[in-house]
Amino acid sequence: MKLRKGLLLLGGGAIALGLFKYFQQQRRLLNAISYQVIRVQVVEATLQNVRLLITLKLTNNSEVQFTIGGYTLNVFVNNEPVSRVVNAKVDEKVVAFGQSKAIEFFADFSPQQLIDGNLIQSILTSGNIGNTDIAVKGIFTIKKYGIKLSDYPVDISLKLDDFV
Repeated sequence: MKLRKGLLLLGGGAIALGLFKYFQQQRRLLNAISYQVIRVQVVEATLQNVRLLITLKLTNNSEVQFTIGGYTLNVFVNNEPVSRVVNAKVDEKVVAFGQSKAIEFFADFSPQQLIDGNLIQSILTSGNIGNTDIAVKGIFTIKKYGIKLSDYPVDISLKLDDFV
C-alpha cells in the first residue's frame, strides 16, 4: 500500500514537473521572437481593389525550433481597419539560434474605404501624409511537434514614410 502511494506521488510529481517545463518553454519561446516589416509592395491597384504584398521577417532568438501554423492579422491605417488577413494553413518552420524566416501575405482593401470614411480626411488633415500610421495587429499560431503551443501576438506600427 505504501509503495502504491509512493508511486502515485512520484507519477503526480513527474506530471507536474513536465507541465511546469512545458509552460516555461512556451514563455521563453514567446519572449524570444522578434519581427519586422521588410517590404510592402503594391501588386494590384484598381478603382475597386488595392492588393499589397507585405513581407514580415520573424527572427527566432530562442534555442527551440518551431512552426508557424497560421495567422490572423488586421491592417489599420490611422486606427481605421482596412483589411483582415487570415491563413490557417501555413506550415513554415522557423529555425532556432537567431535564424529568420520571411512570411509573405496579401492585404486587400478597397480604395472606396478611403473615400467613404474619415480615413482620407485624417490622412489629409494630419499635415504630413508621411505621418500616416500603418499598423498590423493580430496573432501567429505557434506549433511545436505538431501541437499548438500558443498564439503569439503581433503589434507593428509604422509611418508611411518608412515605406516610401
